[in-house]
Amino acid sequence: MNKTDINEKELVAILKESGVEKPTKVFSDRLSYIIVQRYKRNPAMEYKAEKWLGKFILSVLVFFNLLFFYYLNPFSVQPELFISVVAFVLGLWGLIGLIKKSQVSIS
Repeated sequence: MNKTDINEKELVAILKESGVEKPTKVFSDRLSYIIVQRYKRNPAMEYKAEKWLGKFILSVLVFFNLLFFYYLNPFSVQPELFISVVAFVLGLWGLIGLIKKSQVSIS
């Protein structure tokens, strides 16, 4: 167990040792502030394997979808419908990307 990782029972024991039954409002506010600041400085570590594994799986799926579309030969039946659906999907994808990017920059 990490030295900075203290559970609730240990905190209660420490407070009772010092003779305090209930912490003061100032103590609670300072503790909350310290916890928030520590979290901001040391955010949860993200596994690097999650990123590249997810990207690899997604790229394989996209590749097989594109291969399947090539096999179906969608331009031979109605090319106008296929082109309009592709344009709609790409536009929607771009719009979602712009919204996500604007939300990240606001935070």
